[in-house]
Amino acid sequence: MELPDRRRVGEILGRAIACAAFAAVLYAAAAHLRSDFSRGLAKGRPVQVALLTSPPAIISYNSAEGKAFISMARGGAASATNAARAAQALEQAGLRRPDGRVLYYVPCNADRQAAIDGMETRFNNWRARPLLAADFFSGYIGGRLGGRCNIGLADFAGIVMELSRLEWPDFVIAAANVPEAPQSAGKPLTVEVLNASGHKNMAALVTRQLRRISETGPLKVDVLRFDNYGELLPHSRIIDRSGRIDDASRLARSLGIVSGRIISEKRGLNFTDATVIVGMDCKTSGWKTQEMLP
Repeated sequence: MELPDRRRVGEILGRAIACAAFAAVLYAAAAHLRSDFSRGLAKGRPVQVALLTSPPAIISYNSAEGKAFISMARGGAASATNAARAAQALEQAGLRRPDGRVLYYVPCNADRQAAIDGMETRFNNWRARPLLAADFFSGYIGGRLGGRCNIGLADFAGIVMELSRLEWPDFVIAAANVPEAPQSAGKPLTVEVLNASGHKNMAALVTRQLRRISETGPLKVDVLRFDNYGELLPHSRIIDRSGRIDDASRLARSLGIVSGRIISEKRGLNFTDATVIVGMDCKTSGWKTQEMLP
């Protein structure tokens, strides 16, 4: 019996592989169109993913606005299932629960701020360092195999395609259960300044700058204390303590801190309206106090 020609066998295998690839693409497209993510976008609803850190956060993406909102939640019982924790986080963030299941992801690092900082690093650098995107995908696969994620592959692909169009400043960080309070006429914003930059006397320098801003600008600021933070942080941030988020945003603009680094977070007893934490990026992030740095 004559053996088939190798070239003929190669052609048959090539066509078979091409057909299989085409079928896979069609299947992926059909799965994507049927996914919760695509149905939500088609109906104009924001797509929400619960980031089950400690405490948790909700990432809500609205394609019409081209923005992603990160809402903070308080956290639930440690014994609750991931699905229950995700639903509870949505409720605490004051967000409407979707008709279908609540998507969630449990990162390996349970610290919420560390997880958000990691997101910022990836969004700021993945175009120049494509391996960061591969790291993001491997994290998803690990979460899927480890039961830490209920996001299907089609949903994950849709989320990645949509969010890859955003820059980090397109992420707006806000907190749940912190009511906004309008600025009282003539009432200054009380502030504490904490140095986490590694630069000596940075808290005092920023305090001096804030007092100059208060004297010459429309935003009145009263710095009650300045001190060291106790550890170094890579990114500067402002924490709104009293619900005066608009004033905190004005404060951020006056210092040159990007809006994505403003969060609202209450503590047991608030001595100040806001906390300014000066991070190691104060030399490179566009801070308007750079001229005062040693």
